Amino acid sequence: SFYDFDWKLGQSVRFVVYAKPDGLDRTQYAGYIHVPGENRWQHMATFSTLTGGELLRGLYSFVEDFRRDGESATIVHRAHFGNGWVLAKSDDAATWKPLTTGRFTADSTPTKNIDSGRVADRIFLQTGDDTKNDHTKLRDSTSLETADRKPPLDLPVPFDDGARDPNNAIRILSYNIKHGRGNDDHVDLTRAAVVIRRLNPDIVALQEVDHLVGRSGTVAEAEELARLTGLEHHLFGSFFDHDGGQYGMAILSRYPLRDVQNLKLPEGAEPRSSLLVTVNTARPFRLANVHFYRTEAERLAQATTVRDALAPGADIPCVIAGDFNSYPNSRVLQLFDEWTVPSKGDDHLTFPSQQPDREIDYIMFRPTDAFAVAAVDVIDEPLVSDHRPLTLELRPRVEQDLSTPP
Repeated sequence: SFYDFDWKLGQSVRFVVYAKPDGLDRTQYAGYIHVPGENRWQHMATFSTLTGGELLRGLYSFVEDFRRDGESATIVHRAHFGNGWVLAKSDDAATWKPLTTGRFTADSTPTKNIDSGRVADRIFLQTGDDTKNDHTKLRDSTSLETADRKPPLDLPVPFDDGARDPNNAIRILSYNIKHGRGNDDHVDLTRAAVVIRRLNPDIVALQEVDHLVGRSGTVAEAEELARLTGLEHHLFGSFFDHDGGQYGMAILSRYPLRDVQNLKLPEGAEPRSSLLVTVNTARPFRLANVHFYRTEAERLAQATTVRDALAPGADIPCVIAGDFNSYPNSRVLQLFDEWTVPSKGDDHLTFPSQQPDREIDYIMFRPTDAFAVAAVDVIDEPLVSDHRPLTLELRPRVEQDLSTPP
């Protein structure tokens, strides 16, 4: 992964890797390291692998010389793997099972200086310099004893359930996709899916979404994007009927969604609604997806309705994401003066996507002490839609750090 880490000879380090299907013929892997001395998990890399028509079903630990230069080839790279576990899931339960066997494999054209074998209760892999295959032969297997080993029950529960980040950070993406019509005037929903997958969000608030509409090929766009991105929990909220189908907004999520409400907003030139859900993370929160209309009077009325629906008396944190069609100093944004609107920094303009000159897309939350802001980014994506994607990564504050200023 080219992860920059101060490796120390002889140091034991914990890793977690999770895998899940990514479409019909790809497998997505994500790796994390438990940083020694810091008691935290650090994301190393996430990648998706095309696997020749079928999903990968094994776990693969490997040592590789990524540099492949004259100097690195003279260095021995060696790692010992021990006390490995797999969380095997079924329809009824998830059970930790020990890794007991390792098979020594390599790519189709392996170098000659590789070796593997068993040392005490561990399997080692080695490559580099004058390494010789003196132990387990290529494609043979090695077994381990498991009598005294204990499963890693200290992993955060959301990670056990397949969350993106074992530190419980939540990445929210707000994206007005213009029903998949790009700035080249072509409707291509797969391009939006590629952007979403690249940004690797946990929850996506989508605006301008079609459902079985003629102009976009009579596709159920929310369902199709859920399939293409692997974000299996999805909802569509309709504004009104259009061209044989319906036009509105959608939410995609890694996490289950409950308490769904398609909140009707004050009407003006066209009907609007806000899709409200509870996102069932380790610390659930209420999410409102919004797309306010273009005129100020209608925006003010619609924004007031959403704000009041998420009144301060709510017993869980609240997040609003979407296309506000409003500038930062507008009367609409002033309605949310008790909400936290994280600064986007210098690259804050979100529309139009090719040469943006205004900021009209936002993600905000309340109360302030519910989350710590880990990152906020406006993504330079000029083709897929007329809006740029906006991501906000939040870390839920646990009880012991609620007193820490944000």
